[in-house]
Amino acid sequence: MPTPAGSIDTLIASQLPEWLAHASVTRLVELHACLREQQAVQERLQALFGGLVPLDDFAAPLLQSALAGQRVQALDVRKAVLKMHVIERYPTADPKAPPGVREHTLQHSLLAAALHNFSDGESRSVGLSGQSRLLDDQGNTLPMTARAFAGLCRTLDLGGQYQAYLKAQFTAPGEAGKQVATLLEQGQRHAFEAALRLAALKGDIGETALVQGLAAISSHPEGVIRMRPTALRVLGKRLRGPLAFEVHRDGQGKGQLEGVLCWLPDDPHGAMTWRASWDGLFQALGRRFRLPGYREYFQRFISERDRERYSPALTRALAQGEKHTPVVLDGRHEAIHEPVFQYLRKAQLDTLFDDAQVLAVPTAVQDSAERDRRLHFYASTGLDLLGLVSFYVPALGLPLLGIAALQVVDDVYEGYVDWQLGDRQGALEHAFSVAVNVAQAAVAAGAGAASERLLRRASYVDALAPVQTAEGQYKLLDPQLQAYALDGDPTATGQHARVDDQLRLRTHQAAYFVAGDPVEGELHIQHPQRDGAYAPTLRHLGAGAWRHELEVPHAWQGVELLRRLGSGLAEVDEQAAGDVLQATGFDEDRLRRLHLEEGAVPARVLDALQRRQLHEQFPRLQGAAFEQHFIEQQRVASPAEQVLQRDYPGLTARGANEIVQQADELRVEQMVDQQRVPLALAEQARWMLRDSRLDRACAGVIQAEAVNADTERLAFGLLGQWLNWPDTLRIELREAQPGALPLASMGAQAATRVNVIAKGPHGYQALDDAGGRYPARARMTA
Repeated sequence: MPTPAGSIDTLIASQLPEWLAHASVTRLVELHACLREQQAVQERLQALFGGLVPLDDFAAPLLQSALAGQRVQALDVRKAVLKMHVIERYPTADPKAPPGVREHTLQHSLLAAALHNFSDGESRSVGLSGQSRLLDDQGNTLPMTARAFAGLCRTLDLGGQYQAYLKAQFTAPGEAGKQVATLLEQGQRHAFEAALRLAALKGDIGETALVQGLAAISSHPEGVIRMRPTALRVLGKRLRGPLAFEVHRDGQGKGQLEGVLCWLPDDPHGAMTWRASWDGLFQALGRRFRLPGYREYFQRFISERDRERYSPALTRALAQGEKHTPVVLDGRHEAIHEPVFQYLRKAQLDTLFDDAQVLAVPTAVQDSAERDRRLHFYASTGLDLLGLVSFYVPALGLPLLGIAALQVVDDVYEGYVDWQLGDRQGALEHAFSVAVNVAQAAVAAGAGAASERLLRRASYVDALAPVQTAEGQYKLLDPQLQAYALDGDPTATGQHARVDDQLRLRTHQAAYFVAGDPVEGELHIQHPQRDGAYAPTLRHLGAGAWRHELEVPHAWQGVELLRRLGSGLAEVDEQAAGDVLQATGFDEDRLRRLHLEEGAVPARVLDALQRRQLHEQFPRLQGAAFEQHFIEQQRVASPAEQVLQRDYPGLTARGANEIVQQADELRVEQMVDQQRVPLALAEQARWMLRDSRLDRACAGVIQAEAVNADTERLAFGLLGQWLNWPDTLRIELREAQPGALPLASMGAQAATRVNVIAKGPHGYQALDDAGGRYPARARMTA
């Protein structure tokens, strides 16, 4: 049952951050508008970057095709390797002695080696050692020399091709390139404004910083702008993405320094900070480097080219001083002499292209010494080149800025980042609507016009379900769990399989990663990307039917009610389901009750469905031959079920099993031991036979191939009741042979006219009073 709207809003109000609940209505309206714009721009940026081909996916097929052209085929370039035999000469302690010689072997996948490319000399006869070899993933030598491979890689020039690909996407000439540039600048501008407004509401920055920050990014600023934008350096390396502003008392950077406003995008400890001086800023930043995970977060601002020198420098800095003292970062700043968001856009693109060039080196700029040094650095720090390449997508050249709205709704909604933009916008507006109500209630006045624009309910939010996280916090989650579903999983409904050491299970809804033991009958659904996401409970209800905790069976309708009773019913089409339920008399309310009581699928329903399917497969199979084939399709009966079937012929294995499963265990044991059916079970068996016979009769009214003698009697009996039949006319059904007795009839026994419907091997034929055929042949159908 959907959660009442009032309860939803009460939950949202209780989960709003304290700083938001105490904000003024004006500030709430401004922040909502800002976050809404930022989400919309981020969606467009995601579309821009999401459509690009990652570096390894771009390069692998090109390399594979080039190798195939040299008759090196059926090769996985990620697993096949280049084994390089390297001879190094080094000076000895005695300057008069000859240099020392050191030999070692380097091994890289063919894809990694091709991406890092080779020098011209390495492709010639004096290049790579003759002991260097290409091996497939089984260790077999490939029919290509290492030197030939080096020459192929230089000609193929994967790095150069990828640079051209990126340029076509991001810096195309004309209007297309301008649109991308505008979008990138808008993304930075909206992210900066969102961080600024959030920091002001949280109290991280004061009114001066807010006003000056908004003026600095405004296209039509009012008053004197006293902020001067600067870029930052840490440990000698320029940061790509962060931004700082010096604020001077008299503007133009000439008066006394009033403070420094610093923006570190998506910093988990505060993206926007205000410090009284540069020393104060870098000391605060140094303290953050002592916090768990901050080093990894900050790596995003360091280019791939600078990583080699930055990482050891940071390691040394972290080793100095006590754990409670700030890390000495040698922080510097330098003025930016162009529009600030134009600068950020250029920095983003420069980093994007340069990171790609480091990971996939164009032939024109290849330097074997630099390559070997970099590969040695990666190896010494435990970094895998292909791992780095697979994580490189153009979006990482700076990372896409986060959704700032999460800081508002993360305590309210679970899985907000997974939702579609429209749903996120509606949910954000709903949360702000509640916040406005809280603010208005607090001051008991004002902001009428603003709240009229904002106060709108979101139907999507009303459909969310409250869940309690592992931390004991209540949040609202989309019960459809679309973000948890796996695409293209071949697992059959109700089945589970372990793939790459990850357990998967397909329910009637979708396939999921799950944790737990399927044999125990209770699992937890795992989010495919977010490890800390809520893990809904999943229970097995028998017959391959699984249901997660957020599903509401009494809201199900139509064919879903039948499909969800078992995995064997998952593919039943709507027509078949409707026909079977109509024939057996199971309406939607009865099925819902079965779901709520977690009951098994009725044997009558399964038997009726199987009969219908067999009639479709073998339309000419009738009578005893059909019944024999139907029985052969049943599972082998247990000893108890055999006793029931012996005494009550026609009772199906499913019907007997249902009676046994519902009976007392002791009574069943006595039945098997004594080979006699107890009275209570006998009564159930008789009713089962009666109902099953009626089911088959009704099925024939719906499905022509299923017509039997009971169907004919039922049809004639119902027509006799429904039609206003004259007392003078009687209709009889007879076999199409002389002297046949009536099989069924309708009308008065004393009727003066008797018409006959003749039943033959090809259907039914209506005859007139004299026994002649009517012009039209009538075959009885539903």
